[in-house]
Amino acid sequence: NNVAYTSSALCPHQDLAYYESTPGMQLLHCVAMGKDVVGGESTLIDAMAAAYQLRELRPKSFETLTKCPATFVKQRDGACMTYRRPHIALAE
Repeated sequence: NNVAYTSSALCPHQDLAYYESTPGMQLLHCVAMGKDVVGGESTLIDAMAAAYQLRELRPKSFETLTKCPATFVKQRDGACMTYRRPHIALAE
């Protein structure tokens, strides 16, 4: 039941945000693709560049994303993983 294993398009998103220690980088690859397959393109987002630009263009919005915690949840197969933190973490 994971949309990642279907032919549906995936919008940019962050995987494993409900972990205390999220992956710094995650790369996916295609092992085999039939000649009749359409799609499969990847979109990469430079989240650091987006955060820097947000800080310049909308400083109050940037500050909100660094201070207000969000709750990230994964519920599946009798397991519930939850982690609470701001969307943007600044270096200390």
